Amino acid sequence: MQRGPLSEEQKEERAQSREKNAERRADDRARRRAEALRTRVGYLRPGDVAAVLGVHGSTLWRWHKAGAFPAPARLATGVVVWEARVVAEWMAERAKGASQAA
Repeated sequence: MQRGPLSEEQKEERAQSREKNAERRADDRARRRAEALRTRVGYLRPGDVAAVLGVHGSTLWRWHKAGAFPAPARLATGVVVWEARVVAEWMAERAKGASQAA
């Protein structure tokens, strides 16, 4: 490992590497969310559910408190998830209701 200050070129390389890794992780998360919803197997964290629905996390919790969204499961202290099956079913019901209203 190099000692001392980094050159501007090295700083730029590291910044590009961090950006590339962040993009890869985001793509991986999106792929896992899509797969869980497609197969209806697995769990989704609150941030994943909010991203899938295109809402902010606080909106998700507000919907839950109002009874408009299913209750989450608690896997452990501080670990809250929704079953992918439950979210997929909720989305299907919502889409069916929207198509019937139109």
